[in-house]
Amino acid sequence: GIVDYLDKSVVSSVLPGKAKIYLDLYEKKKKLEFETEKSRLYKDALRVSEKKFREIKVKSEESDKLISSFFSNLSHEIRTSLNAVIGFSNLLGNENISGTEKLEYIKYINNSSTELVNLIDNIIDIAKIEAGQLKLKSETVDVRNILMDLYTTLKEDINKRGLDALELIFTNLNTKENIIIKNDEFRLRHIMKNLLNNALNFTETGFIEYGYDVSNKSKI
Repeated sequence: GIVDYLDKSVVSSVLPGKAKIYLDLYEKKKKLEFETEKSRLYKDALRVSEKKFREIKVKSEESDKLISSFFSNLSHEIRTSLNAVIGFSNLLGNENISGTEKLEYIKYINNSSTELVNLIDNIIDIAKIEAGQLKLKSETVDVRNILMDLYTTLKEDINKRGLDALELIFTNLNTKENIIIKNDEFRLRHIMKNLLNNALNFTETGFIEYGYDVSNKSKI
């Protein structure tokens, strides 16, 4: 047989033509099998690509929602701080206010200005993170001092908001021992401040409790 087989009783003068037909059929068969396999692989690759595209689309939509939510909150925080600065600055122009009131207004302006600076720092940090340029320091940090400072600041915020039904609990308030670790003090303070402020924004009654615990000499 030329390829698979040839019919018997072939006339010698017809044999070359018949062999060519069989070879042509064989080549077309192989070509069809090749094209079929290529089509199958293409369809498989297309299905994988579509799946990845859907996953990327979902992640992109989630990212867009997070970014939108972030800038919405950021815009709100900026407006709040700016309104406080503008409002209390206008009140300082009132000649009838007392010296005590002036000092109180100046304090509000300073606090709001600090919040604005912190917001700008947040935006810069996010830009650095996206660019892979955020650098962390390794320095000696006193954990108790940081958390005590935050306790004082948060306690003042609670009093300013008139949240008499809200209790702030620092579990290590009466602990005299200083806990020293290696960390980036500014980032650690910033993270804890954001966590506590978030708790304050969503808690009007009950309590906010935070602190630290030493599990062994190498961990906190």
